[in-house]
Amino acid sequence: MGAQASKSTDPVAPTLFTPQSKIEFSQALLSQLEDVSEMDYSRKEYAEKCIEQKISSRLSELEVETLRKFKDTLNDSMQTDSDDGSNKNTACTGKLNEKLTDLSQKLEAFKKLEEDKKQKFGLEEKEGPRAKLTECLIKNKGKPLNCVDEIAAFKEFMDSK
Repeated sequence: MGAQASKSTDPVAPTLFTPQSKIEFSQALLSQLEDVSEMDYSRKEYAEKCIEQKISSRLSELEVETLRKFKDTLNDSMQTDSDDGSNKNTACTGKLNEKLTDLSQKLEAFKKLEEDKKQKFGLEEKEGPRAKLTECLIKNKGKPLNCVDEIAAFKEFMDSK
C-alpha cells in the first residue's frame, strides 16, 4: 500500500487532439480575426459602461420626479383654507394660529390658578404662617422639632381655609 508513490514523477504532457481531416482557414478570415480589437474583456467593460449610464440617467429622472413631488406636496400644504381664496392665511398658518391661541388660553388659565393658590395659601403674605414656618425651618435646619409652634399655627391656618 504505502510502497507506491501517489503521483508519478513523469511530467505529464498536455493532450493534443489532431483532427483526421485537414482544416484550412482562408487568409482573409485569419487576418479578420487578428484585426478584431474587441475581446471578452473590452465587451464586458462596454456593457458595464452602458449599464452605468442607464442607471445614472434613471436615478437622475427619479431625483427630478421626487423633487417635483416634494414641491407639489409642499405647495399643496401651503394652499389657502377657503375654496374661494378670500382668506389670506394658509392652512399651516391657520393651524399654527389656532395652536397659539389655545396655548395662550391655557397659559392664562395656569396664571389664574397660580394666583388663586397664592391667595388661598397665603403665599403673598410676608408675615403669614407659611412664611414664619419656612423661616423657622431654615433657621433650625435638621431640627424640625424646634418649629412645633409654627407648624401648629400653619395647620390652623390651613384648616380655616
